[in-house]
Amino acid sequence: MASLTSHLKTFARKSPAGLSERLLLSDVLEQALMLLAPRLRSEQVELVREVGSEAWVRGDAIRLEQVILNLLNNALDAMLDRPERRLGVQIDVQDEQCVMRISDSGGGIAEANLGRVFEPFFTTKPVGEGLGLGLAISYGIVRDLGGNLEAANGAPGAVFTLRLPKA
Repeated sequence: MASLTSHLKTFARKSPAGLSERLLLSDVLEQALMLLAPRLRSEQVELVREVGSEAWVRGDAIRLEQVILNLLNNALDAMLDRPERRLGVQIDVQDEQCVMRISDSGGGIAEANLGRVFEPFFTTKPVGEGLGLGLAISYGIVRDLGGNLEAANGAPGAVFTLRLPKA
């Protein structure tokens, strides 16, 4: 219990203002994808990347990478029992915001659960496979960076949209 609590405190801790730096969102994405490369290969996931323009944001690279890793891992979990495993990542700049969309070919999010996915301890995973804190913590990190995190259903799976102010 102490180990779990320590890990969660580290993950949820706000970064000191001095750690804020100008980051290229695609670089942070590539770092997260590098960490997930073995899983992508072993689960035979088709990765479709669309980086429309250079999206510069301000933040802490490690915390932003944690958010992206959480979203990517959730997408991979959603596709485990699917015959087609397609992970889409789009990065674009819209007005004064940098936008990243992560989509999967899983079953999507039940309408009844869509409004609850960012609540602490809410999970649709079986007991022992998730605490329901990843999205809640990710949501908090993104809000601390002045951005927004949204969940929706696409065709055929879920779509998470990360919006951050342009640096």
